[in-house]
Amino acid sequence: MTDRSVTTLRHDCGEASMRPAKNHRPALLKTAARLFAQKPFHEVLMDDVAAEAGVAKGTVYRFFLTKDDLYVAVCLEFLDELIAQASEVAQRNDPPLKKLENVASLVLRFFLAHRDFYQVLQREWGNTHREALLARRSAIRSLLAGVLREGQQQGVFRRTHPELAADGLMGMIRSFVRFGDRRIGPDELAAHLLDLFLHGTAASAPEGKESTCREA
Repeated sequence: MTDRSVTTLRHDCGEASMRPAKNHRPALLKTAARLFAQKPFHEVLMDDVAAEAGVAKGTVYRFFLTKDDLYVAVCLEFLDELIAQASEVAQRNDPPLKKLENVASLVLRFFLAHRDFYQVLQREWGNTHREALLARRSAIRSLLAGVLREGQQQGVFRRTHPELAADGLMGMIRSFVRFGDRRIGPDELAAHLLDLFLHGTAASAPEGKESTCREA
């Protein structure tokens, strides 16, 4: 075999085999998101994902070692989309009250539209998954706290601790998503959420009453 033959063989076989395989990850995530939206978590099989995506089962496991890995990846995609949308709203040149209403309503509507995903997010996950999910939660909390802090600086909101206030708002959103009356539409739920958060349930605030929760 000549040097030229060896070079040709190396080009036709070796170098070709070293080319990166097609990245099926986006298609697998899209397929899995659709299946998880249609069925409960425990009913979706990796075989189903492979068949729907038109790839071999082994291809799925090349990108996701377990169904938990796949599911969390889908959830992170959704959460990153939510964070991007909420960030865009928070950066608009709107009054703080309008920003808070829009961001809180967006977060609530998002989780209402993905209620099944939200339910599974409450499961106990491994450390790696938990850290990734907590990082997204922290990002949403920071967005809300930033809007609240901006409103405090402009005298729109009382000077409470913005992070604790954001935690309270997120807790209300969680309760509305998990336990809210499903006969009530998202528009009405969002209106109730914001009214309760901004005004509470008292007919009027006690005269001279100040918040006991100050920003650290």
